[in-house]
Amino acid sequence: MMMHLRDYPTSTLLAMMKPGSPVRRSLSNPPELVVDTAFNTDEMLRVEIPAGNGIGEPRAVAAAYDAALTGKLGITAGTLEALVQPARAPSGGTVDEMLRTPISFSLGYLKPTPDAPFGSAANSAFGTPGNGGSFGFADPDTGIGYCYAPNRLGFGLLDRREIALRDALYRDVLGERSQRPGNGDFGH
Repeated sequence: MMMHLRDYPTSTLLAMMKPGSPVRRSLSNPPELVVDTAFNTDEMLRVEIPAGNGIGEPRAVAAAYDAALTGKLGITAGTLEALVQPARAPSGGTVDEMLRTPISFSLGYLKPTPDAPFGSAANSAFGTPGNGGSFGFADPDTGIGYCYAPNRLGFGLLDRREIALRDALYRDVLGERSQRPGNGDFGH
């Protein structure tokens, strides 16, 4: 963990170190999750952890995001339009209470922020980060569904391997400039 300190925002690290903080309590509950848990076991796969153990092959996750864009999931045009719009700032501010860093969600999906951009320059993408650096999203501007799931779990809120792959996709395949800032505090 100490080798990966630069992969976390300073505010998140400080909150993780404070005994009794909501961040520390949530990340160590149950205590078994603090150690290297074998998530790919029948025992773990049977447990329902809301927003915590959605499992799928990367191609299937990317296909699901693609299906959200093409209407194959039955998402109405109105719902898709709401997902594309920028997120409204919560009344309590944009700093996430658990991560202690600015973050933006809309209708349950992560939206691009200056410190954690993804998708095209239109900032209409929506997605979900996952354990160990995995990340999936839909980009209505380019029409792609995307998913990265590492074989070896990474550290931090964002994974440098995923960012490099995503930047290459947008730069080399789609011909877009990288939206990633040079030194954002969100784990770059």
